[in-house]
This record gives sequence, structure tokens and C-alpha cells, in this order.
Amino acid sequence: MTNGKIALIGFGISNKAVYENLKCYGYPFLVRSSKEIRVPSGVELVFGDSYLDTEEDIIFRSPSCMPYKIKGKGHITSEVAFALSHISCGKIGVTGSDGKTTASTLISKMLCAEGKNAFLCGNNGDPVINYMGKVRKSDFLVCELSSFQLTDLAPALDCGVVTNLTPNHLDIHSSYEEYVYAKSNILKNARRGVINFDCSESRRLSAYLKGGGELTFVSLSYENVRGINNARLVYVRDGYIFCDGERIIPLSDIRLRGEFNLINVCLAIGAVYGHVSAENIKNAVRDFYGVSHRMEKIASKDGIDFYDSSIDSTPSRTIATLSAFDKEKTIVILGGYDKNLSYDCLGDGMEKMKYAVICGANSEKIYGAIKDRCDCALCDSFTESVKIAYRMAEKGDSVVLSPASASYDAFENYKEKSKKYIEIVRGL
Repeated sequence: MTNGKIALIGFGISNKAVYENLKCYGYPFLVRSSKEIRVPSGVELVFGDSYLDTEEDIIFRSPSCMPYKIKGKGHITSEVAFALSHISCGKIGVTGSDGKTTASTLISKMLCAEGKNAFLCGNNGDPVINYMGKVRKSDFLVCELSSFQLTDLAPALDCGVVTNLTPNHLDIHSSYEEYVYAKSNILKNARRGVINFDCSESRRLSAYLKGGGELTFVSLSYENVRGINNARLVYVRDGYIFCDGERIIPLSDIRLRGEFNLINVCLAIGAVYGHVSAENIKNAVRDFYGVSHRMEKIASKDGIDFYDSSIDSTPSRTIATLSAFDKEKTIVILGGYDKNLSYDCLGDGMEKMKYAVICGANSEKIYGAIKDRCDCALCDSFTESVKIAYRMAEKGDSVVLSPASASYDAFENYKEKSKKYIEIVRGL
């Protein structure tokens, strides 16, 4: 790979995995960071304002460090891009603004139901590089991929899946166009593409699928895709999901709530069709009740149900989540870290909502977007917001943590926010 030094820009989950997996080869490592951090013994640290002025031969950027911000002549790569170029097995990538975790988990479960070895990795917290030298050609990696991880992705995927596209991460990307372009990399070298036809923004990415690549469109309505003859079609019709005219599963067998989750099921079917039988697809879907932190019921108290959907880090995710509840009996807890997004669309999603409680760094922005559409209150702390939501609820109501924001203003990540939420609810 190189006889010189390897620079790691930041030392988070991805680059720690790079170090652990490559240190046995004897390469000298150097960590570059904006601030002083702890690094392994024997690893040089460079920190301060000029940490992106690199001199090393190979530079592994952290996911949120855009390549164009790094100065120097070395080769810039990332943990995901490097790992995928060195792993030979079935590789399925899943991206989108919403639904990545649910869709990728369903794909993995469907493959496993067929008796195949399938491993979830990527944006879900398990670095792809951990599978280098540990998988067989007959195995599958199902990689959840963020726009950050896709920015410099070049290796070919067997299948690229696009759930939907709405503005996100505009605190890191210079524009929405840059964000969309990063997402398009999942299809540029893919052998197959599976795309949510019902989302016009996702649909336009089909132009990036290379010539000869097999295209699959999924839709919740047969009428939307009827007449398309240049793509495989997965669609809902007469109470069933169909794929290429084959009836796969009745909607009554799907445990997941919300139309957006029907799209996730359709996308997963499109990704595994031909690898997994219809019977094993049905078996996997029937046994799947959802992923943690996504509309997950965590407790009931005094006839009030508490749900954790802390993974909802954008307004579009929150709108989708709330569409699966009876809004007139729902109190939602909103707010957190501001990713430079507009919250104007939340207003429509709050219509008929019983109550909204808002706290966090972006609370004023969210309050301004929804105050004329539903009853709501601003809070000074997360603990106070949960207690107010509980006081506003009555028997038969639901309290839903769906922040429409990231959690970095007060928590390490959404999982830490969820942990605190559960702790507060148990103490009510």
C-alpha cells in the first residue's frame, strides 16, 4: 500500500478500526485532529488549526471530513472505500435520507432466512473494514451508507439501494446538490440499482446507474409504475406486494407500522429477489417488528404508551413516524442539534397533533415552524420535556420521542439520548 506514513484524520469509530486492522502490517500511523485527543502508544499526534495540511502518502479521512478540505499530495481515501475495494463477496449498499437502517436490516434478515451468511455493517456502527479477510465470496455484506461515506466511494457494489432523498447534513455538505451527488455514488459502479420510484428525488438518481446495470423501481401503487418496461418492478396491488408479477407477501403479514415501512419492505425485496425465495422473504418479514430506536415501544404507565424514535434525525423522518400514530392522541418530543435544515415542513406534520414539547439547540427554529399549527411548549432541559409530555398525556395517549434533529447538542449520539429517555420514563 505505501512505505510512508498513513494519516488518520480524526480518531473516531472508522479510523480506530483502520488502525486496528492495519497496524499488524507495520505501517507508521499519524493521527491528525483539530484538538488534542488520546491516541495509541507509538502513534504520533498532530493537532491544531493546520491539522488538515497533510504530508503523508495515504490519508484516511473521517466520514464527516470532506475530501476537498484536506490539503496535500497524498492519496485520500476512507475506511469504507478502502475496505470495499479489498473485500470479495456479495456487497449490497443502502442509502437515503430515511429508512436506511430498516431497509438494510430487512435485507440481511431475508438473506439469512435463505441460509446465507449476511453481515450488517457501515453507518450502523460496525466498520466495514472489520470484515477484511473474514468473509467468503459466497457471503454478503449489507452496508448502510451515509452521504459522508459515499463521498469518495469508487468500488463496485453488487446492488445499490436508494430509499428517499430530502435535505440533510447541510451543516457538513456545502449544499443540497453536494449531498445528492454524494448519494449518487452508490449507483455509479453498481451492477444493480433498487430505487424508490415514489420519491422523485430518488428516481432521478437512476440516471447514474452505469450502462447495462439492472434497474428495479419500487412503488406503493401499481398505477405509478404500470407501463415501465426498462426496469424490474416491485409494487403494492390488491393487498399484496408483487415483484415482477409474482405475488410475494400479503400486507396483513407485515408487522411494521406506516406506509414508509412498506417502501422499506419493497426495497428489501427488490435487493434480494433472485437470491432469496418468496417463501423465505415472507418468513423474514413476518418475524420482523422493527429496529431499535425507531417507533420502539419502551414502556406503558397509567395507560400511556411511551415510544422511542430517537433515530429520527430529520423533519421528514419525524413526519413519517407521526403519520403512523393517531395524532389527536399523541404528544411528541422534538429538538436537538441543528444540521442547518429547514423545519418549515414540520408544520403540516403537526396538524391535529395533541401537543408538542421542544428542547435543544434548535428549539427556537422548530417552535417558529410549528407554533401556529399545534399547541406546543419550549423547555430548558430534556428531562423537563419528558415530564411535561407525561403531564399532558391521558390514558390511551402516546408519548413519542421523535426529535427531527440529531442529538449531538447534549448527547454523544441518539442511542445515548434514548438511554436517558428510558431512564426518565422509568422514574416518572
